[in-house]
Amino acid sequence: MEEVVPRRNSIVALHKCIGYLITILGFCLQLEFANDSAVVTDSSSCILMKLFVIEVSAYFGSLGVMILQTDHRNTDFGEFMNKISILFGTLAVTTELLILVPPFGWLVLFFWSICFVRIATKSYQYSKTLCQTAVSALILAFGEFKEKLLAMNQKNQMNQMNEIRPQV
Repeated sequence: MEEVVPRRNSIVALHKCIGYLITILGFCLQLEFANDSAVVTDSSSCILMKLFVIEVSAYFGSLGVMILQTDHRNTDFGEFMNKISILFGTLAVTTELLILVPPFGWLVLFFWSICFVRIATKSYQYSKTLCQTAVSALILAFGEFKEKLLAMNQKNQMNQMNEIRPQV
């Protein structure tokens, strides 16, 4: 139990650092391209800006899911979502660096790719199990839905049969 608190504090500190870096580099982007229409006309910068918005949205979305999962007992899923949120956060920072300082951004992207492959290989088994569980739960839910629809259909047919029969 004593190990969990320092580890959790370091994860919170890491997410704070990612948030600060996203904010600071965002201000640098504003300063760099404040009165410059090159961002609008340069297709690579425009694509990178759109990619950055998607990455930041994915980062905060996965961070929100991770925070909501801390209340539950499934620590594996929380750890998995933590890895995903850290990957999206660092990718957002990397994309900002690609826009501001392209050579350094490419170097950081190379190291990010190595970390991504490492995390993906370590999380493969859990990801596979998670997908299989999700698919089986989805199949079960659709099976129950199908049964309810069939029961409703039979009930409607019985009601129609009762309406058609002449009353004696």
